[in-house]
Amino acid sequence: MILALTVLPALHGPSHRLLASPPLADTLPHLRILPQRSRVLGYEREAFGEGWQSTLRPGDTEPCTTRQHLLLDAARATPLSPSTDSPRSEGCHLIAGTILDPYSGKDLVIRADGGPSALRPRDIDIDHIFPLSAAWDLGAFAWSRERRVAFANDPANLVPTLKAWNREKSDALPSEWLPPDPRVRCDYSRRVAALALRWDLALTEPDLSTMRRQCWLSEWLPTA
Repeated sequence: MILALTVLPALHGPSHRLLASPPLADTLPHLRILPQRSRVLGYEREAFGEGWQSTLRPGDTEPCTTRQHLLLDAARATPLSPSTDSPRSEGCHLIAGTILDPYSGKDLVIRADGGPSALRPRDIDIDHIFPLSAAWDLGAFAWSRERRVAFANDPANLVPTLKAWNREKSDALPSEWLPPDPRVRCDYSRRVAALALRWDLALTEPDLSTMRRQCWLSEWLPTA
């Protein structure tokens, strides 16, 4: 458990290494595995908190929400190039910048006032890599509210992405959804496994089978 807590970076960085996490060989042996996902009654988004938490970071003049921190951090982490804008912000609000969508591998140009080929901040969703509903079914139903709120705001489980991918993914785990960019699917699978270990959540046999297939070449894992 300590290993998983110390090796998960927040999802900011170059190219398709945004989802970098320990190899499946290091995490899967320590996970609880269920035959399938059973729906647990009682799930509602409010069980994980009323929206995003607000926190005051060192050097900030005002508290920003988890979503605002994620957008600002992602824009500041994107390498500058002739096709990217230097990030600009007003307080907690991203005014202009470019972020890398780790699911598609594409640069997303953001401008608060719109513009040709630009997205507005509201066009970007913050996705829970390990979905809240799935977490509820696989163990979070028994957690305290405080622990669920911490999980919902864990930067290691959050990534800015296009609304389309977030809607398509919904509450799916790897057996039901994989990123559109094949280059990130192994790293995505590793991150899901690392999050399950980090938060003591179960995974299912279909998910494990899918995750092994995504990483079989880099880790020489059996796919059966």
